Amino acid sequence: MAKVTTLFLFIIYCSNLNYGVVVYDNGEYNYITTFIDDEVRVFDSDTQMPTTIDVQTNGHIFQSLWLYGSSNLILNGGSIGDYGRDVFAFANSYVEIKSGYIRRYLVLNGYSQGNIYGGTIYDTVSTYDDTELNVYDGHIGRTDRDFLISGNSKVYFYGGTVGRYLHLSNQGSLYMEGGNVNNYTTLNNNSRLVMAGGNLGNNLYIEDSSSVEIKGGWVDGTIYARHNSEVTIFGTNFNYPLGYIQDSYGVITGFLLNGDPISSQFIREGEGSILLKNPNIVLTVISPDGGERYLTENHVMVEYQLDGDISVPTVDIDYSLDNGLSWTSIITGTLNSGIYEWATPNIESEQCLIRVSSSDNPTITDNSDEPFVIFACSEINPADINNDCYVNFYDFELFVENWLWCGDRYNPDCGL
Repeated sequence: MAKVTTLFLFIIYCSNLNYGVVVYDNGEYNYITTFIDDEVRVFDSDTQMPTTIDVQTNGHIFQSLWLYGSSNLILNGGSIGDYGRDVFAFANSYVEIKSGYIRRYLVLNGYSQGNIYGGTIYDTVSTYDDTELNVYDGHIGRTDRDFLISGNSKVYFYGGTVGRYLHLSNQGSLYMEGGNVNNYTTLNNNSRLVMAGGNLGNNLYIEDSSSVEIKGGWVDGTIYARHNSEVTIFGTNFNYPLGYIQDSYGVITGFLLNGDPISSQFIREGEGSILLKNPNIVLTVISPDGGERYLTENHVMVEYQLDGDISVPTVDIDYSLDNGLSWTSIITGTLNSGIYEWATPNIESEQCLIRVSSSDNPTITDNSDEPFVIFACSEINPADINNDCYVNFYDFELFVENWLWCGDRYNPDCGL
């Protein structure tokens, strides 16, 4: 188990090397709770017991912080770089930002990793060379700086705000499920963006054999597909036919894979392409599918089938009594099991339909092909043993099964 200590007890001050405060391989958890008016460098080669710098609320590093090897930084309310300096993470180091602020740059390089849960990076975040960063919240660049993703690094963006520009280059990848980019986004040199949510606040520029997949979210500007780049938009109800768009410019409308609407201008230049693709998924209502007759306040099994390569975890089920003019909810967000037991309403109709839809994407839906009937039995017949409002073979079967049944417990011939 790593020791916990205060940084000043274990540092080596190397002013003659112009390194400022240096921590070598101490394998400990070092809290910073006061001011350090100098640069800090942390070196560690032990992956089992990394050296950790935890900057607390009252902790401040006035100049740059450098991490090498298996060293860690946790920013937990303090600040780094008040004199306009940076945080640099190299060679398998780790950065975690919970709160507080970095005055200038955060740079991840050489297989380093990071998580941003909050706080503010006043200037630019840059990732290079096979690094990986998760962004859950916080502010990057406030209002006038950028987010740079490059060199085969991967960023997963779930929330938070990029104050100005987002740049991807040199095989950088961004997987976006939430958050906001306040200004334009650019991709070049074989970079990749997969967008399932969030908001791009201005134009989206894709160049130099880069690729974009849009499955959800919103692009609040024009999509530029340039120089052998490709944009694939997954969804339904597009105003263009599925496949590659031939127009050089126009507006795409419809619904994205997750149900978000799309209404985006586009411009194609230099052999850039835009592909509209329908998700490979089919939902089919099996029963009731038309022609059935059910009693009011009776239990009916709603059966449906989903085929395709996209997961649909939950579904919504509705019924209509007027052939689809209006719908009433049966249940929302129920587990996708392919079957649901429904209690029919105490209302008669000959124009009944069932509808099943994906909870996440209401454009994935199906309803009964033809109306079915819900009716109330007009009178009680004693021969209707199973109470289905019919006297038929099923009643006779029940009669035979219960032949000579006797409910007199005092009669020895009953066999009770």
